[in-house]
Amino acid sequence: MSTRICALFFVLSTLFNSVECRAIGIRLPDTDFPEETPAQKFARSDANHDEVLTFDEFLHTELAYERIKKDEFDYYDTNKDGVISIEEYEGHLTVQKERSDELRAEYFGKIYETFDEDFDMKMNEKEVRKMLAERFLLKPRANFAKIFSSFDVNKDGGLEIEEFIKFDEEMPFEELDPLERIDEQPAAILENERLPKTKKPKDDSRF
Repeated sequence: MSTRICALFFVLSTLFNSVECRAIGIRLPDTDFPEETPAQKFARSDANHDEVLTFDEFLHTELAYERIKKDEFDYYDTNKDGVISIEEYEGHLTVQKERSDELRAEYFGKIYETFDEDFDMKMNEKEVRKMLAERFLLKPRANFAKIFSSFDVNKDGGLEIEEFIKFDEEMPFEELDPLERIDEQPAAILENERLPKTKKPKDDSRF
């Protein structure tokens, strides 16, 4: 595995694991890490020079991974004493959860602000269909009414926030189709995709 590919893999892994948390100060590894032969990589990782790698030593074989984990460690180690205490570890996870909750509230709040047209704090089937079309360019199939009803636990014709969160998490997207034809796409999207109007050429003829 090349250094570049390894760097990309571990960067993506880190980002996916913290996608909803406060930005971690993890920097991308330098892309000009020296390429190592297998023998050089083995020798560098063999800390006690006994010509075998323990699991701990094996974790150091990829420079990009080692750099990312060191930066992550430094982020957890808030007092910079070289170790992560249980208080630092739990504190970091608490901040992650708080930020995750903030982002979720912002995400769902924006959806209701945009698509709850009658401001009843519920998303009816028509509003959900519009949301799927405008946000995801997806078109429900003929069985969508049945799917919608399965998430409408109290059968009041709309998805309240708890019901909509479950819908957002468990909606079977394989039961939706992409909006393929341009005439199916929402007007708001088409408006943004229109080409600029062409100015009418001046008539320079002389009579």
